[in-house]
Amino acid sequence: MRLFIAIHFNDDIKNKLAEEIEILKKQASSGTFSRKENLHLTVIFLGEVPKNRLVKIQFAMDKVCPGHNASAVTVKGLGKFIKNKEILYWRGMECSNDILEIRSKLMRELKLLGFKLDQKDFVPHITLGRRIVMNENFAEQDYETLLQTMDMLVDEICLMKSERINGQMVYTKVGIAATK
Repeated sequence: MRLFIAIHFNDDIKNKLAEEIEILKKQASSGTFSRKENLHLTVIFLGEVPKNRLVKIQFAMDKVCPGHNASAVTVKGLGKFIKNKEILYWRGMECSNDILEIRSKLMRELKLLGFKLDQKDFVPHITLGRRIVMNENFAEQDYETLLQTMDMLVDEICLMKSERINGQMVYTKVGIAATK
């Protein structure tokens, strides 16, 4: 199973992000855009994991997550990753120290349990779309002025399974840990 640990957004934030994605989509000649139901912040990407290791991941989440107050995240700014002329647009995230501490402790626990984790710097973001080619008249700065800053309290961290069903990416909760 392809797994990741994530923070989900409330409906208000998902709706606003979906509106922003629709505006971006209208300015693009091509690309694959995130569906509203898939919007999330990846805290830790685990990759392919055998089903029998789910218990260990849940153990780490249950050990680390409780005891933290509901923590804040802020959706803020626009960014992009460019690889081989393909653009991935994303909304930036500011995470409270509690969220960063939970991530750090989870990384440590998962490593102790034998998981091989990506050591790249953590760039908290929400993917808006991948492999995007923008129309020639697209003004990125104008688009960015339309984007709202949004705040949310996080009271749970989710273990998610990623799979392709009928040609679409589908993310399903397979575990959960409360942060308070």
